[in-house]
Amino acid sequence: MRVAHIAADDTETPKPLRAVTTYYSLVGVSFSLFPASGSRALAYIELSFEHTLRLQNIKYPTSEHTGSPQGWKQILEWINQCTDRHSTCLPSNTSTPHIEWPQRVVAVGNIGNPQIRICETSKLECSELIYLTLSHCWGDIVPIRLLHENYSIFLEGIKLDTLPKTFREAIEVTRKLKVGYLWIDSLCIIQDSVKDWANESSRMYDIYKNSHLNLMAAASSDSTGGLFYPRPPLAAFPRPLKIGQGADTKDVAQRYKFEADRLSSLVLLTRAWVHQEWLLAPRILIFGAEELHWECNEFRGSEMVPNEDPENEPYSAMRKDWLEMHDKSHHERWMLWWKMVSAYSEKKLTRPSDKLVAMAGLASDLGGNWDGITYHAGLWSYRLRRNLLWSRRGVSENDSAPQPFSYTAPSWSWASGNGSVEPPRFDAHSDGLVELLETSIQLSTVSNPYGTVLSGWLRLKGPMIRAKITKKSTSSWEIDLVAWLTTDFKDKWGLQKVITAGFMWDDKAIHEMAEALNVFLVPCEVLLPDNFKLLLQGLVLLPTYLHKGQFRRIGRFSVVDLWYDPPKDWNAVYKESLLDSDTNNSVSDDDTSKSDQSEQVLSDRKKAAGVIDPNLHGITDLQLHNLLEAMSRVENKEKGLDEENKQSQNMKRKMQCSGEISIRNDKGSSEVPLNQDDPYHHGDIDIKLGNRYVDELDEDDYPQINSLLTFIEIIAGCQEDDGYLSDGKWGTYHGDGYFTLEIV
Repeated sequence: MRVAHIAADDTETPKPLRAVTTYYSLVGVSFSLFPASGSRALAYIELSFEHTLRLQNIKYPTSEHTGSPQGWKQILEWINQCTDRHSTCLPSNTSTPHIEWPQRVVAVGNIGNPQIRICETSKLECSELIYLTLSHCWGDIVPIRLLHENYSIFLEGIKLDTLPKTFREAIEVTRKLKVGYLWIDSLCIIQDSVKDWANESSRMYDIYKNSHLNLMAAASSDSTGGLFYPRPPLAAFPRPLKIGQGADTKDVAQRYKFEADRLSSLVLLTRAWVHQEWLLAPRILIFGAEELHWECNEFRGSEMVPNEDPENEPYSAMRKDWLEMHDKSHHERWMLWWKMVSAYSEKKLTRPSDKLVAMAGLASDLGGNWDGITYHAGLWSYRLRRNLLWSRRGVSENDSAPQPFSYTAPSWSWASGNGSVEPPRFDAHSDGLVELLETSIQLSTVSNPYGTVLSGWLRLKGPMIRAKITKKSTSSWEIDLVAWLTTDFKDKWGLQKVITAGFMWDDKAIHEMAEALNVFLVPCEVLLPDNFKLLLQGLVLLPTYLHKGQFRRIGRFSVVDLWYDPPKDWNAVYKESLLDSDTNNSVSDDDTSKSDQSEQVLSDRKKAAGVIDPNLHGITDLQLHNLLEAMSRVENKEKGLDEENKQSQNMKRKMQCSGEISIRNDKGSSEVPLNQDDPYHHGDIDIKLGNRYVDELDEDDYPQINSLLTFIEIIAGCQEDDGYLSDGKWGTYHGDGYFTLEIV
């Protein structure tokens, strides 16, 4: 074995190193470098046998740069394949109407031209506009921009060498593809004009949907990074070689981590704006750090796997769903929108004020074909009550400090704050408690219902109670339903005054001060997630103190009741019975009488218990007795299972099934018509609170939910009699625990 020496600098004594070769008979070989006296590898190379690699249909690029002739050849192959063969990617037979054109584009000119210019599309003498778009990160370096002061200069012409690298290379690609125009946001929107920015940002759907190809500078953190990169030397791609001699010779190659499997980690794809740009453009050419990538409506590939779908790339499934969106039912569109919101909310946005407008293209695409459904600052009117029950994922005391407040949407919209959004539950069977009466949104631009908003509110009629909450653990809280009352409350009904609940807070500041607040709880829906569980979900509110009955949302809460505990598996029952026997030193007279000591009875019982453990040698009488008693309890529970299932079926009949949104006939599937008298599509409202499910369940089956709903009805009536509902916080009281209130 050869020993190497290395020194950190000239002043240090060289330290001996040892090299270790490890041979894995079925996998490959590794070469590692260790300190002479240490066990932690300083460097290593792993080589895998060729049959263990993902080599089928893989083409390892031989060029050392993504901008090589080999890369250009692959780009042309993808484009030709798409435009010639893909029916869903082909340009429309009719020209795009002028009204859908971008207001301005960059006229790139011919290869070698030292200048480009900005042109107004209204002045172009052509019936069809073919152009590319560029998706890029602005980053910390503000790129050259179109402003009022340089507008006339940009129309006359800009020297190419004054543009940042990403822009120059995007223009080079456009020229090589023989397309005359390119759309770049910073050059085609007047950046110091609020009116122009609002107008053009509202047309993102048309701009990207009608583009011939979208270029994505995925690996560049700002406009200076460019599109093309040198491939990492040596380690970029496997270099097959042979090891061993004679019959033991094997082909090996270094294992390569496909960039296509980690596209979502590239800097551009972590940005919120690119979410809709990716999904709306019919074709995408992605410039990664190690490879070129392609995606269109029918195919995706990379330089490494040009003719096969790379694994684990999340966007293609999402693109497929979005393409088929107009053929989906109301319920499916609703779930797809929340899937988009959840993915979008995880991405970064430089300006919080762009929260809605950066999704406006997708909202416009969906809303333009969703008859009877209206848009309300990020939420759709379809099942709007359920839409209010979103939550902010992972808000806790460990989060970073909250960002300065910037109004983006009403508090009841997911767009009102920062952080990842958890969609509302999609459970089919639900029972509504709240009726939405009216919504109002003041738009920043009246002509764009999907863009930024200045203000908004919704008015609802529903049950409400004030409560004191205390943190019980990291995952649960306690709700004290009577702690805030000024007089002693005598409970004559055997209800639980304190119940356990889960709270999801909308931001860190509220999470930290929640225990100091008297929050207001508005139960919205009761759901049936499975056959043996009830789930109540609602909103957590605080009064604004600006107007009577006006509140803002600060979170969401949930209360769970489980009226049936499924039996444990037999092995668990057996182990528990043995544990029980260890805690008892003797068998009582009753136990002894139940456990006959005759050999035949003992043998029969062991045989019965053998279905659990056939090797029950040496089991004691006490252990056997406890085991059979446990088995008997489980069997009795299973006998009662049919009764529990009957309860579930009764509950399902009582609740409306929101999942049944289409009907089938001999001609296929058709939508159930929307109820025009129910503009928010939340179905029937049941205002009965106390003993809500008395015909379906016993009170003991849902003690927490029953206590909460009953207390709401009782306490509200008591507080009205005592005059406490006139303190300026509560809304209009209607009896039975119901109030009309406004959330802003």
